[in-house]
Amino acid sequence: MIRQLRFFNPQKLFIINRMVLSGWKKKNTSFVLASNFDINNAKNTIVTYLQHIGNKNYDSVDANLTSDVNVSNSILKITPQFDLSIKKYMLTLSGTFFNAHQNINISNKSFNNYKDTYIYSLLYFSFYKQGGLRLSFDQQINLPLAKDLTPIVDNTNPVFVFSGNLKLQAEKTSTFKITFRKFIVKKQLNLNYELLYGNTQNPIIQSVKILSNGKQEIKSMNAGNRHSLVMRLGISKSFQKINRYNHSVNLNLSYQNMITPTVFNETEFSQKVNVFKTTVGNSFNWQDKFNLYYSYSYTANINRFTKKFTADVLSNVQNLDVEVTARLFKKVSFNTTLLANKIVYENLPALPVNLFINPSISVYFLKEDKGEIKFIVRDLLNRNNNFSRNVIGNNITETNTNVLGRYFMLTFSYNFKTFKNEQNNKVNW
Repeated sequence: MIRQLRFFNPQKLFIINRMVLSGWKKKNTSFVLASNFDINNAKNTIVTYLQHIGNKNYDSVDANLTSDVNVSNSILKITPQFDLSIKKYMLTLSGTFFNAHQNINISNKSFNNYKDTYIYSLLYFSFYKQGGLRLSFDQQINLPLAKDLTPIVDNTNPVFVFSGNLKLQAEKTSTFKITFRKFIVKKQLNLNYELLYGNTQNPIIQSVKILSNGKQEIKSMNAGNRHSLVMRLGISKSFQKINRYNHSVNLNLSYQNMITPTVFNETEFSQKVNVFKTTVGNSFNWQDKFNLYYSYSYTANINRFTKKFTADVLSNVQNLDVEVTARLFKKVSFNTTLLANKIVYENLPALPVNLFINPSISVYFLKEDKGEIKFIVRDLLNRNNNFSRNVIGNNITETNTNVLGRYFMLTFSYNFKTFKNEQNNKVNW
């Protein structure tokens, strides 16, 4: 379908300068002045060689697909911060003066060079009680990346042709967050909760245009606001009997809702994503002779579009992680890990379950068990493959990766243990 050799050489340079003036403090108040001056340079050298019919060499440069693209960012941030503490409460207020200059130089004569200046005033506040409720509000600026600005067409895959956009504007994200953490010592109970809402102005998205021959032209652009809502809840409890056993259980729940603009065939509409995730974990240790750990998670993903240009995407992912360790004999230890992963997409063929079991046995010797000989079996079931599937919009990508299959390994380890002698305060090895 295509005869070309594409040469792509990205280079990046980061220089970060930070200065903080602090020390002003009076009673329950303090003041800090911080400043940042950052330089971020990215250079993308793109050269495309064509192969003429009947010629074995790629020796003809395509000028339209060749260029040096240099993106230079200089960012100045000045942030005064005021802290006020009253008993167990803390209030933090700060404002940021944000000034950024973005220069784009392109060697290809088909494009003009661009320069943008961004000046913003950003706010931040935080109010919390130690070991309790915390409220915060934060604003951030994200400049366009070099890959989104590069106007040179990337037709490495002739079906999906990508190009950047020199007219992109920076993203501005405002985030409001509520967190709550509580640890009840007597009951060994830990509670945490988080609620986060984010709003992004001028989000950078990838617009899609399908031509009559089936080729998709994908281009970076700014769109309407993006909204996101995240809720998390975590509960963990420990059961401990000194010198006998230590047992803990945990439950984590999360929900994410994101509404992001989507552009398809020059029509803008919304994509609604809902993600539900549940994680259950358990760990048990009995006198360091027997240890059991497992973690199971279930994630449901619902992806819908306000305009039916493609079907809704419903999927779920299940992960299981188990580890068992037994040291029933003084000098011998057995260990087994199990990893399982299952991905299900509705209305699509089922994928095989990724399952890996890795048993091992260790023998300890020398003084204080510093020496260890370990025999390991990797991938006991010889399931030397890894499957994945990703569905985005009207694009389905499946990956089947072959890895090193079942193998056996024998290792020797020597542990240098250090501790302080309480009598003479000397370090012993």
